[in-house]
Amino acid sequence: MMADMKGNMENVLAGFEKQRAELDVNDPNQQATIELLDKQIASMKERIKQFDKNPMMDNLGNIMDMYIRIVETLLNESKGFSLAIEPKAEVMTILETYTALPGSELSKFLVADASGGKADKLINYLQDGAMMNLVGRLNKPMLQKFYGEVIGLMSVMSGGEMTDEDAIEMKEVTADIIDSVGGVMAMSVRANETAPPFTEDVIIEVSDGEKFNKAVLRGTELWKDSGFMDFYKGMGLEMDYVTQMNVYEYKGAKVNSATLGFKMAEPDSLEAQMIDKMYGDGFEYRWATVEGLCAAAVGGEADSAVKRLIDEVKGGGATETASDIQQAATMLGDGADDFFGTVNVVRMLKMISGMVPLPIPDISAESKSNIAFGGKIGEGKAVLKVAVPKAHIKEVITTIVPKPATE
Repeated sequence: MMADMKGNMENVLAGFEKQRAELDVNDPNQQATIELLDKQIASMKERIKQFDKNPMMDNLGNIMDMYIRIVETLLNESKGFSLAIEPKAEVMTILETYTALPGSELSKFLVADASGGKADKLINYLQDGAMMNLVGRLNKPMLQKFYGEVIGLMSVMSGGEMTDEDAIEMKEVTADIIDSVGGVMAMSVRANETAPPFTEDVIIEVSDGEKFNKAVLRGTELWKDSGFMDFYKGMGLEMDYVTQMNVYEYKGAKVNSATLGFKMAEPDSLEAQMIDKMYGDGFEYRWATVEGLCAAAVGGEADSAVKRLIDEVKGGGATETASDIQQAATMLGDGADDFFGTVNVVRMLKMISGMVPLPIPDISAESKSNIAFGGKIGEGKAVLKVAVPKAHIKEVITTIVPKPATE
């Protein structure tokens, strides 16, 4: 379909030009139609021109091939999917259960976490007012297999730009990173209405801090030198990733730094304008290993954020669970054995409105509710439980439905 897009546009253009040629330029009754066709012809020619200039078109086949492989795997190795919905007066609970075919690769992927770590061990690091919160077990056996498959798919998507040697090295360094972390993590993502679109605080349990930092540094350097970066260049997007270790010390913790920048080959293109609006100058990363934890901050004001996290870790962590998290946990109930989190659609819309123009009249109102989710993985099954409060649905409707005009 993507390959036929240009041909379809050319056929439409030919139709417009044929209609235009059949009209009499000297007939005043046909002038309005001629003017309309002239505009349509000029617009279609410009669309074809932009299509030809877009370097992404050459890579669409590889991208689609990757997604087709994912879909084929799901179709061939799935046993079933069930959905149960329980609506109540103030909350609707949704229970989704996916089961892989016994003995399939997917069933081997969906294995239980055997670390013994509690999913909510770091729950007090989650924050009120976040667009998304997530806490849970890392399930290292599953992560090892997952990223091994992902890197293989990246190699497919790059169309040979990432060599087999690159893929093998990337799998090795990813395995080292996963091996060096502990059993649990926590993450809070806050929405920004200006670029970059979000800030992210992450706390990860680390079993070997030295190995973790070495593997992260090796991985970023490998990523920069791999052919996958050339794949993005082929799409007209240049990415620059700069890492500096031990940039400064804060209260005995050595802080590391990284910067991810984006640059379009065509700076005046629509894509370049969107990238600039969405990501600005790019993302700043700061992280440090402190008392068996990696404290990391991503986005704007990363330095102040990572210092705040270091203070929190050294202080023994937050002593109370955020009110948003308490409300969500009560609403969700049991079933979040491996992971638990919240999603706030209103705050997500605020972020999106700062990235692309949307017909959202007023999103200044503060949201006071969240969607809660949690689940567990094991024995070839993945179970997801979601609790959607009526209060949040009302908040979303209030956000996206225009208010009536007042005199």
